[in-house]
Amino acid sequence: MCQQLEGAQTAYIIRPQANSLAAGLNERHRKQLAVWLGVCSGWVFSMVVLGGVTRLTRSGLSMTDWKFSGERPPRTQVRVPVH
Repeated sequence: MCQQLEGAQTAYIIRPQANSLAAGLNERHRKQLAVWLGVCSGWVFSMVVLGGVTRLTRSGLSMTDWKFSGERPPRTQVRVPVH
């Protein structure tokens, strides 16, 4: 909900609606919430970028042989293959 202020320039006061996330919070807590949401979205963005760079440069995990069925894991050190 917006309320227009009187004056030479047009300015609006934005007040949260009853069903918004910031409803019932004072100005300090709204700013803290905005910072927290900004940091979280920045963190997600950086993870997506890091994953994309890792995939594009093919510098991810070196485990490329995925055999989940038909083989049993080695039980002793003797049976562990050495590369």
